[in-house]
Amino acid sequence: MKTCFHIIAFLTLLRPCGYSQELKIDEWVNALSAKKDIGAVKFDSVYNKLTRLDSAHRCQAFKLLEDRSKQQNSRYQIRVNMLRAVLGLRVLDCSDTTSIISSSENALQRSYELEDHILAAELNQLLGEIYRNSEELNLATMYELIARDMRKEVGEDNFRGVALELYVLGDLLYKLGDYREALKMDMESVHYRGGKEVNKMDSLSMYWKMNAWNNIGLCYNRLEEYDSAFVAFNRAYNIATTSISDPFWKGLIQGNRGDVFFLQGKYDSAEVLLKLDYEQSLVSHEYDNAAMTLQRLARIQNSTGDHKLALQMVIEADRLWHRMPLPGYRPSILYAYALVYRDLNMADSVFKYMEEYKEKTIASEKVVAQNRMEIVRLMQDNQKNVHRVQELNKEKNRIKLIRNFTIILTLLATAFGLLYLNRARLKLKLRQQQAIERERIAKAEAQSSKEQLNIFTQRVLEKTSLVEKLQEQLLQKELSETQIQYITELSNHTILTDKDWEEFKSLFEKVYPGFFITLKSKAPDITLAEQRIAALSKLRVESKEAATLLGVSPNTISKSRQRLRQRLGLEPDADLEVFFSKSEG
Repeated sequence: MKTCFHIIAFLTLLRPCGYSQELKIDEWVNALSAKKDIGAVKFDSVYNKLTRLDSAHRCQAFKLLEDRSKQQNSRYQIRVNMLRAVLGLRVLDCSDTTSIISSSENALQRSYELEDHILAAELNQLLGEIYRNSEELNLATMYELIARDMRKEVGEDNFRGVALELYVLGDLLYKLGDYREALKMDMESVHYRGGKEVNKMDSLSMYWKMNAWNNIGLCYNRLEEYDSAFVAFNRAYNIATTSISDPFWKGLIQGNRGDVFFLQGKYDSAEVLLKLDYEQSLVSHEYDNAAMTLQRLARIQNSTGDHKLALQMVIEADRLWHRMPLPGYRPSILYAYALVYRDLNMADSVFKYMEEYKEKTIASEKVVAQNRMEIVRLMQDNQKNVHRVQELNKEKNRIKLIRNFTIILTLLATAFGLLYLNRARLKLKLRQQQAIERERIAKAEAQSSKEQLNIFTQRVLEKTSLVEKLQEQLLQKELSETQIQYITELSNHTILTDKDWEEFKSLFEKVYPGFFITLKSKAPDITLAEQRIAALSKLRVESKEAATLLGVSPNTISKSRQRLRQRLGLEPDADLEVFFSKSEG
């Protein structure tokens, strides 16, 4: 009786405003209660009828539908929540932002409980739109990715508007810096065609197809695949010329082509196209794009040698950017400043802008990485939530068939999600393992070089010791001519030979890299003999052994060490072995 009163009162309000048709609330209730609504045809029918009402009557009609929620099934309650969100989002009445988000998330939770994946996909898509409108791109991307995966899982022919949603997802991924995935989504969007009666007309309109091809070109440009970028931009330009005939878009796409020429160093071709883009951007009041284009033109002008004019152009680009400050464009302007000031020989300004450019670039790269990790985390949390809901369903539904079906859905959803989520982690883990392996190899090589150096030094010492013994024998008794010749040959195998010294030096530098460079920087006029004394001191070779290795007397070694102390500015009694043990290496 109360509901009837509301309906009669509402219809009475409608008549003075010129509405002749009566509201068919029962039909709307039935449409929103349907177990299956392929392509959301019934839902859209109710939404479209509501939007044809003025705001006051629309909200009252929605209130009548909301009052029926307690009497209807779960799908009706879910769709009423969806209706509240869509009206608040697109028509901007009947609900505020907070209630839009909470009602949509509540509806999504209930759709998971119902295991209605078509409804869940629609709600994930709706939440993606809500967060996209509020510029929360990480959340928007997460929900759009889940929606896309769920559409694939249940079959894309159960939905309408798939082509446009793929484009939207591609645009989000591009803004977050994932150009390869953005390219994949945009390519899917331009080639998508519906396969059933409900969505047979589902493909991008010419306007959105132009946008998609332009985004594809931008992705290829970012990936430095310039030939493919030109192909995509040419397709976008053909649509802009033949189907859209929008001067701004024609200028923008030509500017994007000019940007590719610029990156290839083809400044003559780039300048013509960039000027067209710049002029059209000013006419269209697209100051952010005008700023980006003008800084390119400034860099071209700078390359011709007219640095002062180039500086004026960069300053103007900066002014335009401040009228429409898109954060991603700022580093390019700072870099242009640094280049021009460099050629004007203004070192302080170069340093200032280059430091700011590096700071902005590093910050931007950090944000991109954080965004990717945040999306991974959000999707993981979402999957955990889905898993939790499904586990609760298993407890409620003890029928084995339903329970097993739930497990399968859970495994499929989890496996599909984890393939995407763990990619970033696997890459990170691989990089860490590679770094550890490189460090292990470096340590092993250093240890091997040290062992070779020790072996080499010991070998030379053994040879020189043998020579001494043989020479002593030569003095003690007469030897054959052959023995004398053998001893003479052995006496040449000391570190004084060029071959042995080069082999010794090569091994030494592997163990103590930079030793001789540092030594020469401290004593530029140091002699070769003193370098050898320094190396042997580093190895803590005693004076007697050093004399033997170098084929000189111990007294000569003592004098050489004293000269080395003087060159290094050390005290006369300074311990060279201690000094070199503390130095680098």
